[in-house]
Amino acid sequence: MGGALMRLKRFLKPALLAALLVGFGGLLGSSALAATRYHRNDTQMVNSLSARILGTTNTNSNNFLEFKDRLCTYINSDPPDPPCSEGVSVTYSSDVSIRHWDGSETVLGTNVAPVTITLGDPDGYQSATWTPPASALAPKDAIKIVERITTPIGERTRAWITERLGGGSLASTPWTFIRFVSAGTSGIDIGGDVILVDIWARLWYGHATNYNTRIEDFPDLSVGSIDIGLRVFDGTAVLPIAAEPVGTLTSPLRIAKNDWIYGVVLVDIADPNATKIRINTSSGPKALLRFIPPASCGNSICNSGAGETCTNCPSDCGACPLPPPGCPDEFCNGTETCATCPQDCGACCSNQACDFGEDCSSCPADCGACPAADVCPDTFCTSSETCLSCPADCGVCGVNCSDLCPPPAGAACATSLPLCVGMGPTPDCTSVNGMFNCYCCGCPNGQCDFGEDCSSCPADCGAC
Repeated sequence: MGGALMRLKRFLKPALLAALLVGFGGLLGSSALAATRYHRNDTQMVNSLSARILGTTNTNSNNFLEFKDRLCTYINSDPPDPPCSEGVSVTYSSDVSIRHWDGSETVLGTNVAPVTITLGDPDGYQSATWTPPASALAPKDAIKIVERITTPIGERTRAWITERLGGGSLASTPWTFIRFVSAGTSGIDIGGDVILVDIWARLWYGHATNYNTRIEDFPDLSVGSIDIGLRVFDGTAVLPIAAEPVGTLTSPLRIAKNDWIYGVVLVDIADPNATKIRINTSSGPKALLRFIPPASCGNSICNSGAGETCTNCPSDCGACPLPPPGCPDEFCNGTETCATCPQDCGACCSNQACDFGEDCSSCPADCGACPAADVCPDTFCTSSETCLSCPADCGVCGVNCSDLCPPPAGAACATSLPLCVGMGPTPDCTSVNGMFNCYCCGCPNGQCDFGEDCSSCPADCGAC
């Protein structure tokens, strides 16, 4: 139970200590709620959504969200043309929403806090601010952030989510989004002064030192204290003790009840609502706070308009129900998975995260559409096309083996018979169908050429 309980024993009589712990699972260690939320590299299931954690601490295992695709074809002419990637920019932004317990969402903002960089700019942090609208939160609500990379030819997204925040309200105060980003190009020289140019853009996250993508000034919830049924006898009367909502753990004194963790509110001993129960802390003696219900609580009417709920006014609204066992029960636990209980764990596909086992074929909604099949002709010589398979896109092959086959095999073939005219994996340059034979050098030549497969050339193409 840790030092907090030892200090509690020192200040409470055994009978009071027993009364304090009745019905609770015990006291837990402390950790302060930070004003910063970090884009962690681990995942959690919250309100039927599996997403990476937007937590109060960061992980130390960096990762990145990446967009990568073919941007253009560059012809290296004389004089050279300007690079086709010149002046191309990438924008990083976020979508923010409230994720409710039933899986529905309330959108607070889309493409917020945008920053734009140009391909080739130095890697590093970029920051921007955004102010959310003032919003009420139910006890089981969480905040979902979707980070977005947008380029001229497409975009990529990934989701993060907080824990259930315990209810309250979000104030309309600025948040600062700080992202570590990088973007650039890579080229594939296919010969004939033709270069295929790919664009790539990354959002790095998950490392507290190197790639510390985060949201600063993420507000504390102004929910106040709640009544969780904690009672103590102070020598005169039995008093209700105030607790912090789930997810607002600022107190070093913690209590577990019904699978939820609450902080017990500690105040200065001079507070007008302080009880006589004292707790020793690192900042001196503190007192347990007497819970003061809302003004309308106790009138036998559950007034939700005044903010009454089963947590802060059980006398009017009744005790909060415990989730029944089984599926669905709003919790993804035990042996439940997205396949066995999608109501609790979310759908295996369309959860805005390209999870293990999913790809562009099985889940394009999360992983993006698969690249279109190569089409000949379409003016682009892709990596799967050659001068043999698509001369309209890649140009006509040369007439010498040394032009068509890489050395040293190409040089040897050219020496034996310079003009390679033929079609088919022949050991020499025999004429077949009157076409030039790029693989006249035979099998093996160190590459699985067009027309070869695991049956005709296992040395180059591998065993079937």
